[in-house]
Amino acid sequence: MSDSGRNEQQWRAIDTALAAGADCLTPDMYQCAVVAQVQTDTAERWPLGPIERVSPVRYMVKGLFEEYAETFERDQIVPSYHRMAKLVLPSYLEYPFDEPGAIKRNIKEYGDLSWYLFNIAASHRINLAESLGGRTATFREIDTMARTQAMEASGLAWRLPGHNYVFHATELLQAVVEMGEPLPAGNVELFLKRRDHLARRASNLLTAVSVLLQSKFDTGLADVLYGNLVKVEERAATGTTLNAVGDDRELRTA
Repeated sequence: MSDSGRNEQQWRAIDTALAAGADCLTPDMYQCAVVAQVQTDTAERWPLGPIERVSPVRYMVKGLFEEYAETFERDQIVPSYHRMAKLVLPSYLEYPFDEPGAIKRNIKEYGDLSWYLFNIAASHRINLAESLGGRTATFREIDTMARTQAMEASGLAWRLPGHNYVFHATELLQAVVEMGEPLPAGNVELFLKRRDHLARRASNLLTAVSVLLQSKFDTGLADVLYGNLVKVEERAATGTTLNAVGDDRELRTA
């Protein structure tokens, strides 16, 4: 599939993020890049292909909810690996059904969820870098800060990262729904309040995901989001974001 819909600014955003690598990637770079991966001159013709004949914002919201649900599913290739069981188990207990391929696919879901989340934030003109440690903080630094905070005091957020993730994901999804509700005419104050809620809850969820990835999977936002960026770009370049029945954006791994 052709990427001719991209302009020079969009290509530059993607190239900058890819060149940064996992160690130097910032939320600002990542958000600009993922927006560039879907933004084109018309709503009908994206670089990644026509998406189910719905608006970009509506598609992103739908994708976010679907990716959240997939973090709880049973692995389709290794049925003994159940993501919900892995999620709710305290981090100091070993999950008996761990399997390398299933773990890789499990981790991928958090990258996919974040991809949609950053695009939703951008659609409401929210720069998540501002609530994630500033525009110059890297994801690697954010991972370190999240780990330190989670292990403070009782360390409950580190020992039960799945519970913390579910709480903040529920808060975030509620904020996303609220942003889509009609506003009384001219009520700018309510709009700004809803947008502020969305920004804070998105930041809280990403921090919770960082802790979860580090505590459960020995990785973090830096590696997972950079890998997600590379994956989507590879799928766009090879024209494999669509299959015979529609969107097939996810990485198929055996």
